[in-house]
This record gives sequence, structure tokens and C-alpha cells, in this order.
Amino acid sequence: MVKKIIGSFGVAGALALVVGVGCSSTSTPSAADGGTPTAEAGPTPPVDSGKPKPDGGDGGGGACYSENDAFLQEGTPPVKNSGKCSAAQLTEAEAKCIASTSTEANCTAFVNANKDCGRCIFGVLEGEEEKNTPMPAVIFVSEDLIAPNVLACAALVIGRPDCAQKLSKQEVCLESACASCDPDDSSYDACRTEASAKVCKSEVDAACTKAVDDAKAQWEPICDGADFDAAYRKVAAYMCGGSGTPTDAGGGG
Repeated sequence: MVKKIIGSFGVAGALALVVGVGCSSTSTPSAADGGTPTAEAGPTPPVDSGKPKPDGGDGGGGACYSENDAFLQEGTPPVKNSGKCSAAQLTEAEAKCIASTSTEANCTAFVNANKDCGRCIFGVLEGEEEKNTPMPAVIFVSEDLIAPNVLACAALVIGRPDCAQKLSKQEVCLESACASCDPDDSSYDACRTEASAKVCKSEVDAACTKAVDDAKAQWEPICDGADFDAAYRKVAAYMCGGSGTPTDAGGGG
């Protein structure tokens, strides 16, 4: 999964990307390769960061596994081509909230002025209930790490919105439990395996994971990318744009 650090703010090898909002990213494998590119520092969208915790696991664990850092993602199943964002809004969201030139003030202003679009991309806003909000295009895996919701996008492409919801919850739990792992190290895969058997056991959905993994050729061109920015643009366009929104709309980096 590709991740991005945003400051405060796979499946069996088909995992998405994580980069820090507002920073240069390192070059790491794509979702399909099971990599997790990271980047540093950036603004924090004005979202509700309070996350429920999964039930405690067995404790212990590998060097980078932390069940205390694991949290749950609530929400309703997302839809494809929701039309919540225009192509211009998607580009603006990237420039003001994710690009290296983004700032917290600009990101907050964008979300406050474009709440439907901001909610679709980043999730529940302050003062709202997450359980009533569709799973977003971007998931938070720690207080300062985000990732494009590649597997939710993949599930929507193959006609499984139920899996889009389940895999969002699965990835948030696994990635948050392993947020301190180096994605280029074997400890990352070991941590995900451990989290799947322990603190995230109730969130892991083997059937949905297999359904998406078996259909990689169908969804990869639509949802996956070589790095965080590429994957984010595709996922945000497919989940939040209209049916005619290109999935490779450009933006700042």
C-alpha cells in the first residue's frame, strides 16, 4: 500500500500506496507489488480523527507491530462515479491538500468550501458521524499517514461495493497496526500477517481479498499507480468524480 505523511492530520500482494501529504515521496512499489511508498509532512484535512479501537489482541508481536496503534474505520459502502467532485475540484484538492506545496490553511479552506467533495475524498468531517459516511477515497492509517483506498476502488470496479466497505476496514486496521514498519523490509509483511491473526482478525475478509486479488487485471488500470500521486488520482476520480472524469487527472506533486 502506498502511503503519504500528512503531518498532523496486496491483497496478497495487491496493496495500495501511502504518502505523507505535502512532501516528496520515495520511490517504492505499487499496490499490485505490495509496496508502501512513504513521504513526509503536510497539511491535515479538517476531518474527524477520532477512531474507534479494535478489541485487544494477544499482545506482544514483532518489532514494528503495534496493536495499540490499530484503529477501525467505520462507514457505509462507497459508490463509483459518485459525482461529488468535478475534475477541477479533484485537481484543486490535490494541490491544496496533498501536493508538496499544499498547506493546512489552504486544505482546510478547500474542504470547507467543497464539503461534498472533501468528504468523498477524505472522509467524515468534523462534527459528523463516520458510521453514516461512505468510505472515502483516502484512508487514514495513523494520525499523520494517509493512503489511497485502492482496494475499495478495486472492489467497486468488479461490482462488489460490499467488499469496498469491508476491505476499507481491513486495510485501515492492518496498516494502522503496522504504521511504523518500513514497507521495504520483510517486517512489514510479517506485521500484516501478525495483525491479521491478532488485533485485526475480525476485520480481515478473506473472501473479498480473494475476489479482488483474482481480478487484478480488471481493476489495476483503473485504480492502481506507480506511486502515491498516480494511485490517488485514479482512486479519487473513480470514486468521487463523475462517469466522464478521467482517472489520470493531473495535479501538483
